[in-house]
Amino acid sequence: MAPILKALKEAEGPMLVRDVVQVTGIPRPRVSGALARLHSRGLVGRYKVEEQRLGPSGHPTTYRFWCYQFIVENDE
Repeated sequence: MAPILKALKEAEGPMLVRDVVQVTGIPRPRVSGALARLHSRGLVGRYKVEEQRLGPSGHPTTYRFWCYQFIVENDE
């Protein structure tokens, strides 16, 4: 979940529908699972995950995800 949370915290301010956060090299179930846990804790609102292949087979897959009603508290 840490890479997902890090990607969210690096996003510029509250996200809108058109905003996209990308993570690379993490399996889709881990991305979806992390977002589901963050959603259940109230840290993100609705979200959508989609796959984007970069390069030929065997290269890392990038998963782009949208977070609507984006909320992440800064714990630093």
